[in-house]
Amino acid sequence: MIRISHSLALTRLFCRGATLSGYLLFSRTGGCGLITKLAVGAAFRRRGIGSALLRRGIAELERPHRRPPPSEIQLHVDPERTDARRLYEAFGFQRAALLAGYYSDNRDALLMRRVNAALSPTKQ
Repeated sequence: MIRISHSLALTRLFCRGATLSGYLLFSRTGGCGLITKLAVGAAFRRRGIGSALLRRGIAELERPHRRPPPSEIQLHVDPERTDARRLYEAFGFQRAALLAGYYSDNRDALLMRRVNAALSPTKQ
């Protein structure tokens, strides 16, 4: 895995040899983590690459750095991408809202949220 980072966003790349097989873009703003993009090439799907990238991104977002970890992580997903939704749900993301016309071609998006369990009121 190759790391490319700067102060506002992080990228995780997953390579097999010289071939890029998947990547994750994520960042933190205020008290919220944001997963901007998770992509795995069609030839590399169903091999655990998306899960590995998502697991690593969540761990990094929830790890305290110079400021406390975010209280939640958000992402947007096309409601018709059932495999992607199932992956996110398996990692604790829950549907929060339907965003009508969110994408540039006027397709809807689901806003999904994952609460940082370490910060939930039941843990304090």
